Amino acid sequence: MFNSDSRWDRQLPSQGYEEDMIEVGALFKGGSIIPKAFIWKNRKYQIKEMTYHWQERRGVEVLYYFTVSDGSNLYQIYLNNRYMHWRLEKVCPL
Repeated sequence: MFNSDSRWDRQLPSQGYEEDMIEVGALFKGGSIIPKAFIWKNRKYQIKEMTYHWQERRGVEVLYYFTVSDGSNLYQIYLNNRYMHWRLEKVCPL
């Protein structure tokens, strides 16, 4: 059975950002969500690569997580399906 505590990203040294709100430009295609860029603190980050994605339940909410890179950092972002908002959860320098 899958154990979410064993995920590789749980071990990364990162700075917590208390789930900062972000704006995300994403492509919704064939039942998939593909984040392309996001704005955080008035700065735009172009996503060059999505390295991992998964989903988790939090009560009735489904959170769609993405680990993405702009070439300088890894960012863990997620979309909350209930409130339809995006949040930044972690940043890890490459």
